[in-house]
Amino acid sequence: MKNTLRAFIAIELNHALRLELVRAQNELRKSDADIKWVEPDNIHLTLKFLGDTPVEKVAAVKATLEKTAVAFPVFMIELAGLGAFPNASHPKVIWAGLKEKPETLASLVADLENALAGLGCPKETRPFSAHITLGRVRSFRRKERLNEALRTVNLSDGSSQKVEKLKLFQSQLTSEGPMYSVLGEGKLKEQQP
Repeated sequence: MKNTLRAFIAIELNHALRLELVRAQNELRKSDADIKWVEPDNIHLTLKFLGDTPVEKVAAVKATLEKTAVAFPVFMIELAGLGAFPNASHPKVIWAGLKEKPETLASLVADLENALAGLGCPKETRPFSAHITLGRVRSFRRKERLNEALRTVNLSDGSSQKVEKLKLFQSQLTSEGPMYSVLGEGKLKEQQP
């Protein structure tokens, strides 16, 4: 019997943001590049990928998420720009970025990293890069057309949402693609009027 589960902490996106990102995916699809696109219901903003997590550690991760989240005020995120990791010349991941990464988000991720390290979760070695994965490149077929699309497809101004909670997800890999289920959540602190 498997005693671990694949887990990650993320911001769930609202319907309007997902619709805008699906519109961008559809525009990028016209390049006919060889990309495995993220399903609309699975589009999210990952804050911390935990990977294979012992089942007995899940309750502690949930408690840590709740304690960390409540120390931060509710904040806004806004979409801005499309790109590729590691770069447009050798694209592996197609992403949407955020307008001037909120300071709150960077501090929140740093605190999550530190708190989870106390539970034995390895810290991420790369600096946090706020992005929303839209697709994964399978081959470099029509790479030039993809690069052109990344330069010309724009995200609508004002595509934003309020972030009020963080969620702990389980990711189950299936032949149809990953299936996500919520294991817990941490609510951010409401700002006083």
